[in-house]
Amino acid sequence: YSGNLGKAHDWKTLLFAIKRANLNPIDFKLVFVASGSKLREVRDFVDQFSLKNFVLFKSLVSPKELPHTLGLADIAIVSLEYGFEGLVMPSKFSGYLCRGLPVLYIGPNSEIKDIIMESKCGKCFANNEVENLSNFIRSLCNNKSSLATMGVNSLNYYKKYFSSEIGLEKYAKIINNYQKF
Repeated sequence: YSGNLGKAHDWKTLLFAIKRANLNPIDFKLVFVASGSKLREVRDFVDQFSLKNFVLFKSLVSPKELPHTLGLADIAIVSLEYGFEGLVMPSKFSGYLCRGLPVLYIGPNSEIKDIIMESKCGKCFANNEVENLSNFIRSLCNNKSSLATMGVNSLNYYKKYFSSEIGLEKYAKIINNYQKF
């Protein structure tokens, strides 16, 4: 998990799923490279439920160092609390896609979920869908082969819809249409 961990982000579903998964700390680590208003709550939960062997906390890194921290991830996490869909589009999402990272989305129905489902670049779970997420995490620990395909799909979707070339093309169309008036 990289970036802001604030009011709009659901962390409870993920941590309850990790707690329930009964994992081996050798097989699984969740790393928060984060700051934000909910970070203290997350740290307290990790302490309270003895998850220190599974969850690591690191301070945010500079943009120059970001590729190194994201390069450690097998899967990247995007989460939204109910009520923030349509209001928030986490910028980390496109950053994950452009790096070819599979995305684990936790949250309500949203544009992010639609993109993940369409592109097959990750997995989606609703808020509080702890049991299914727990099973998914356990299955990933036993077999990471699906991550490679999701990663390729992630990068392909980015190139098709979000790349700078696509963005510049869209801006050019807007400007050309504007000049016709």
